[in-house]
Amino acid sequence: MTTIKEYGSFEEYLIEIKPKKAFVFGIGGGGDIIATLPTVNSLRTLGIPTIIGAVVWERWVVDPNPTPISINELQSIEVISDTFAIVNSSTYAVRNGRRIVPQIVRVARFFSEEMIAVDITKGVKGVIKGLREFIQKYQIDLIIGVDGGGDVLAVGNEKELWSPIADQTILAALANIDSSDILLAVFGIGTDGELPPKYILKRLNEIARADGYISLRGISRRDIKLFETILRTVVTETNWVAYKAALGVDNEIHVRGSSTSINLNLGILAAITVYLDPKIVYKQSHLARAIVNTESIWEIRKIFNDMGVFTEIDLKEGINKYKAKELEPDLNAIKEEWYKKHESN
Repeated sequence: MTTIKEYGSFEEYLIEIKPKKAFVFGIGGGGDIIATLPTVNSLRTLGIPTIIGAVVWERWVVDPNPTPISINELQSIEVISDTFAIVNSSTYAVRNGRRIVPQIVRVARFFSEEMIAVDITKGVKGVIKGLREFIQKYQIDLIIGVDGGGDVLAVGNEKELWSPIADQTILAALANIDSSDILLAVFGIGTDGELPPKYILKRLNEIARADGYISLRGISRRDIKLFETILRTVVTETNWVAYKAALGVDNEIHVRGSSTSINLNLGILAAITVYLDPKIVYKQSHLARAIVNTESIWEIRKIFNDMGVFTEIDLKEGINKYKAKELEPDLNAIKEEWYKKHESN
């Protein structure tokens, strides 16, 4: 069967080959599930049955626990494998005696449909195993992992990174699955406040030169209207910023409690979705290649820390230390303190 890359046109592939079933999921945790919606709308408009999913890892304001939510912590689910489960509008997690409603559940309620939770606590190997089982059981022949903002394009030496674990775990998994047509997508160029838009464009050019570019899609008026409604119920700064860009906002926007500023000088072009070959992106990422054989989230965290990379676990632990002292967390100070401690060691 001709693959997307061999076909030459993503749109013609979708129309003429017409995958039997697609799985589109947010790879960065939290509100990244919203970043999937322009792609989901496009596929469903073409009559392609599409399942929506997401890595289940909430931001601190929703869940102070530093680690991702595991399948074992989710209630009211249908387990598919150790790392994949079907969630519904009643699903919730219990962590340290606290009831957590993940963003994927809020989206499931909005659409009144079941969705797929992805657990990354068992490392890259766990995700690969679960993904293979999911593909086989549900006859999936197109997979698209979507990152909101573009930090998945990091190679490993970028100090602007705040949350590399989820993205790089899924990138490593997608690049090492041979069944089905698989794409990596970036929605919202620089809208997460991590890698600057200029740097993301540089990385996209490097990927294109390595034959890793597949296609891109602008945001439609239908997508914008959907965002206007769904963003009232989902906690996500990245996709709120992308929505503002789609409305024509082209000035500076502050996120993370005003600790980070995002320059929307790309305007509406910031709200595009770019589709890439995950194998090419993986080859260029020191981070993803370093964790491909991992079996736990803690193993990934240690590898990244040893490489001098600050992670979302380090951020949450830092916030919790501030809160324990009844202090308002200074996110930039947490990161700076971590780097000073790491460099002194």
